Amino acid sequence: MENLSVFHSALFNCVLCALVKRCNCNMRKQLRYSVLRYSPSKIAGEKINLGIIFADKENDKREFRHTTKFRRIAGFDDELNMETLKNLLNGIKTDVEPSSPSDAQFDLDSYIQFFINDFNFDEPKSIYYDDWDETVEKINRIYFRFDY
Repeated sequence: MENLSVFHSALFNCVLCALVKRCNCNMRKQLRYSVLRYSPSKIAGEKINLGIIFADKENDKREFRHTTKFRRIAGFDDELNMETLKNLLNGIKTDVEPSSPSDAQFDLDSYIQFFINDFNFDEPKSIYYDDWDETVEKINRIYFRFDY
């Protein structure tokens, strides 16, 4: 039954993609991404986007991009230590991006599951793409419009 559900999901994505984007999903690659957000108070529900992990497991591509507008983050929460935040973001970049072609394969779901405090990643989203750089840049501009 589970295989049938996966089949229906894949079929739906392919039909939707073909209708909206006029593409052949068998020829396109799938990029998954998850947004890192900071929320100083779970009760208030306020959040600010900090970074995005992009991953394509099939083609072994991955990248982490983050905001460069630290003054904006400081305005959101003046108690957050910016040096600590920068160290966190640089640490994630080091974890995510391969330092050599022989680095082990990266699993987005496994990586983000441990961020469960004030800094957490949202549920990964999927999108089909032709050009990695162009797609990553477009998504980055959506989430970090103040950086441009």
